[in-house]
Amino acid sequence: MAEQHGALDGLDGVELLRIASETLMEQVGPAVPGDRRYELLMANNAIGIASRELEAGEGPGRAALARLEALYGESPTDDDWRGRLSELTARFAADIRSGAFDEGPRRDAALAHVREATLDAVRVGNPRYLQRRGIE
Repeated sequence: MAEQHGALDGLDGVELLRIASETLMEQVGPAVPGDRRYELLMANNAIGIASRELEAGEGPGRAALARLEALYGESPTDDDWRGRLSELTARFAADIRSGAFDEGPRRDAALAHVREATLDAVRVGNPRYLQRRGIE
């Protein structure tokens, strides 16, 4: 791997994961027996997901927090954003279960949040799904 790609020093995590995936599929893959191919593909898929998560960074989480804060009319805070996102997500889920967003003006904002959060998750987990359907 290092010989083929030169020194690995100075490469970021996304590039290192790309090289690992390439090496796994091109160097190791051909030697993997057919009955073990599923495990190879699963490992390569996990590398891809990790790479996309790393590349996306905090953006999707912070965007979700901003949507929920807007939905609830709350001011952004400098507190622990991950904890705040978890708190508002739990509140949002409880409100959905109680029917708070079934009707009325906040319904569209709630649906928009669910749509964007879903798209963000699919962009990381399976971006080809979106590409095949012509979605972003």
